[in-house]
Amino acid sequence: MAARLEDKIKGMFIGLTIGDALGMPVETFSCDRIKNDFPEGIRDYVSADGHKWFDGIEPGSWTDDTQLSLAVAEALIESKGFSMDAIAKHHIEAFKKDTRGWGATTREAIQRLRDQTHWSKSASESTAKKVRGVGNGVPMKISPLGAYHFLNKTPWQRAVAEIAVFTQMTHNTSMAISSALAQSYAVQYCLERTDNFDKKEFVEVVISQSKKAEVILPVHHGQDNISKRFEQLQKWGEYTDRGIVESFGGGSCYVFNSLPFTYAFFLKYDCSLDSLFSVVESGGDTDTNGSMVGALLGALHGFDVFPEGLVDKLAENQVILDMAAKFAATFFGGKKHE
Repeated sequence: MAARLEDKIKGMFIGLTIGDALGMPVETFSCDRIKNDFPEGIRDYVSADGHKWFDGIEPGSWTDDTQLSLAVAEALIESKGFSMDAIAKHHIEAFKKDTRGWGATTREAIQRLRDQTHWSKSASESTAKKVRGVGNGVPMKISPLGAYHFLNKTPWQRAVAEIAVFTQMTHNTSMAISSALAQSYAVQYCLERTDNFDKKEFVEVVISQSKKAEVILPVHHGQDNISKRFEQLQKWGEYTDRGIVESFGGGSCYVFNSLPFTYAFFLKYDCSLDSLFSVVESGGDTDTNGSMVGALLGALHGFDVFPEGLVDKLAENQVILDMAAKFAATFFGGKKHE
């Protein structure tokens, strides 16, 4: 039986949080270190004791990936639609509560918002020493907006424009918009499909959507081009796990690596739960990569794809389930997926 959209949305929210929590204790670890420390793999929540950011946090806890996804969802619900003013407000509220694990680009931009800079001007500026706005801070939180666009049947021109200004608040670069568009439409592709998921078509979707950003903010000479990077996914079936790690920078937070790394594991393991475990065990920005895979898994398969134990032991799981229910009640009221 085809999954109900309500169940797919519930799966998306719980999936992004489970992936975040699984990856949290090993964020920034290399693939080899994870294999050494966890020879049986990571199939459950593990301790973060000794972690440079998350020492002392209980297993099953989640990080900024979930925190900011919830901020986006809450803003959409509050406005009953897309409002950058509401999104900015909820980011400020999240900033005031906790910025542990936040990337510098996001943290600096939201601090500017808090200090009364308008969201259209709050993104960190690139400097001669460091290019800003090329991390994965936007695709990690884009899933609720992608789901909203899908449920609202937002025309693509409007969806692209909304994603562009959404990205502009923190990461005002072509690469950021490209990655946000790719993950948004990847989520939408999964929400639309049930038993007819086409890997080749999925890759074509993320390539084509990422290229739309190049019209809004062209890729300058000498800059990495993520849409071309996605073209490497066309040979997803040829990669070993080690090959993915070596080809995509170890899954680092640089979105040029992180997002294709994430998609490569999602495709290699046939969009199954093993793709989530494998992406976390392969190192890099494990909480974000895990969160993005988890969102796709839940959007594709629904809530029941995740083991009961991972749901039950997830910190504040009722907060996530309540948000999913509020989102469902606001935007579609339990329509069936055709």
